[in-house]
Amino acid sequence: MFRSIVLAILASALLCACSNDSEVPQAVAMTASAPAADKEVLIASQPSEATVVLKGAKVGATPMKLLVRGDTNIILEKEGYVQQALMITPNSEPNLVVTLVPLDGVATAQDGDEEAEQEEAASGTAKKKKSTKKKTGGKDPAPSTDTGEEEEKEVVAPSPPSPSPEPKTKKPSYNTMAQIKKAIREGKITKAEFRKYQAEIRRKRAVEIDTAKKAYQQGQLTKAQYKEKIRSIKLKYEG
Repeated sequence: MFRSIVLAILASALLCACSNDSEVPQAVAMTASAPAADKEVLIASQPSEATVVLKGAKVGATPMKLLVRGDTNIILEKEGYVQQALMITPNSEPNLVVTLVPLDGVATAQDGDEEAEQEEAASGTAKKKKSTKKKTGGKDPAPSTDTGEEEEKEVVAPSPPSPSPEPKTKKPSYNTMAQIKKAIREGKITKAEFRKYQAEIRRKRAVEIDTAKKAYQQGQLTKAQYKEKIRSIKLKYEG
């Protein structure tokens, strides 16, 4: 009896172990094979009614909702506009708005670049012609009959003759007080020039008087000669 009970318990334990081992790999397999979730994205364009191309097939027109899985490339096409490629990822915004570029705008920009290049080339040609005219004295260069290269010769215009210096007017000299007084009355000198001449005359007179005084003190002149010398010096500078 006891032996039968022990055998029954062991059999029940083995059945439970087999049941648990079979359930674990089944759950793992279900998790690994579960498909990724789809992402719903609203695609719009400015202007609208642009054709949506997915994997080479046209699937609709904007605005439209699209279910995508993982990274997905789509193309928006509309007549008169540049084709626009778009990448949708799991991190993309749920609402995508794409502004289409008109083909006219692209063509206008290209035409503007071509016109700018043409204007720049024309400006360079004009500058070259202007430089050539300047070197040839303002005249168009004569056509050359020589097919070989010629050295460019610069024409130098002769410099105008320098004007002859004007003869310097000899400035009158004033050596006496009478002369400078007359000159200032006649307007030939200014007050500043009068004072300048006056100081110079007084300086010269003082030098000569001082020389005469030293000669008298050294006994080279008598008293009468000294007085006569002083009187002549004063008359000389008074005028």
